[in-house]
Amino acid sequence: MSVCYQIKALGSLFRIDELKAALVEYPFVQFIDEKANDKLPILYLFYAQSKDNYDYQADALGPLEHNMHVLPVIKDLKYCSTFIPEQIKSMNALELKDEDPIEKLKNFILRYFGLLDVNRKVFISYKRDDCEGLARRLFDDLSKKNYVPFLDSYVIEPGVNFQEYLKHELSDSELMIYINSKNYEASKWCKEELTTASELQVGIVQLLFNESKNVQESVLSHIVQLGCMRGKDDEYDNQISHIIDEIERYRAMGFELRRKSLITLMREKYQDVDFDICENGLLVSSEAECAAYLMNRIPSSYDLQRAEKIMYQKDANIAGFEKMVVYYGLYCRHDISQHHRWLNETSVPVKFNDISR
Repeated sequence: MSVCYQIKALGSLFRIDELKAALVEYPFVQFIDEKANDKLPILYLFYAQSKDNYDYQADALGPLEHNMHVLPVIKDLKYCSTFIPEQIKSMNALELKDEDPIEKLKNFILRYFGLLDVNRKVFISYKRDDCEGLARRLFDDLSKKNYVPFLDSYVIEPGVNFQEYLKHELSDSELMIYINSKNYEASKWCKEELTTASELQVGIVQLLFNESKNVQESVLSHIVQLGCMRGKDDEYDNQISHIIDEIERYRAMGFELRRKSLITLMREKYQDVDFDICENGLLVSSEAECAAYLMNRIPSSYDLQRAEKIMYQKDANIAGFEKMVVYYGLYCRHDISQHHRWLNETSVPVKFNDISR
C-alpha cells in the first residue's frame, strides 16, 4: 500500500521502536527518512530529552516554526524550556514518561491524521448506590487527562427528557465505561444503557469486580479486573491510573470496529453504489459522483466544513459530487435532528445523512 500519512522523527529519539510496532496495523502511516512529500499529510515528532537537540537537524526546524505540523515529545514537562528549541517552543508538548503507555502518543498521531476521533467523550455507566464515589473519581481524573467524561449527576440539567438525553450522549461518545458492580443488573436503567451501547456499537470498557458477573453484552467489550469492591472512593487511588491507561489502549480498536460497522450499514443502504474506501473515513464513488464522510458520533455544523476540506484534499474533481456526512443517529436528540434538517435545506455544500432513517 502506498504511503498516505508521513511521520518524520527528529531530535534525540526514545521509544521509537515501540511506537513503530504500535502503528504496524496502520501500514498507510509510515516513518520517513527522506524529504517529505508536500502532497501528503505530514507530522514531525521532535523528541526533546537533551540540550543536544538544539543543534540536531537545525535546518529542519526553521520551516517548522511557521506551521502547525510539529509535536514536541518530552519525558518530563518541567524540562520544556530547557530541551525544546526556541523555534518550536510555542507548540504544546506531549509528555511521554517511561511508564506511560505508548498508546498515548500513538492515539495522538491517529487523531492528528483523522484516524481517531478528537472528541474524547466517555460515557460513565454505573449503579449510583454501589459506586458513585468511583464514578466521580473517574470523572475528575478523566477530565484532568483531557477526556470529556459524561456523568449523569454532573451534566444533565433539570427539565429535560432524561432517557432521550442519555441515549443521545451514548451515541455521541467514543467509549462507555461500564462499572459492573454487584447490583448493576438489578437496575432497569443501567441495563438499558448497556443494551443501547451494544446496539450503537459503542466500545465498552468493563470494570469488573470479584462480586460481579462478567456480562458479554457487546463484542466490543474490554475487561479491566478491579478485585474486590471498596467502601471508600479514595481506596481506588492505585487503580484509577491503570483504568485510564486501559481506556487509552482500547480507544483506537473501539473506533475502528465502530467505523467498520458504519461502513457495513452504508453498503447495505446503498447496494447499487460501488464505494471506494479511502483514508480519513472517506467513501468515494466516481461512478455515482458521491462522496461520504463517516462519523462515529453525532456530527456538528463544524464537521460539515471539515468533511468538505478532507474531500477536496482527496480529489479536487469532487466539486460536482453529492457530498454528505454520514452518521448513525437513531438516538440523536430531537432538537439536534431538527437543526440538521434545517441546515440541509440551506445551500451548504455538504449535507447531513442519518443512515438510521
